[in-house]
Amino acid sequence: MTWYVTDKREYLAAAREIGLTFRETIGSFNAAMTAVQVSALIEDRAKVEIEVTAVIPD
Repeated sequence: MTWYVTDKREYLAAAREIGLTFRETIGSFNAAMTAVQVSALIEDRAKVEIEVTAVIPD
């Protein structure tokens, strides 16, 4: 899971709230995650873009 954020400080300031929302949405599942600060995203108003690769076992 890769998170692209436009403002590292804003992301870190909201870390607790983001963590709570993540656990409410995803559960207690632990995923490998990386956060990368970028200068902009394609959508002008977007502050975060999340890219996920999932493997579904047979």
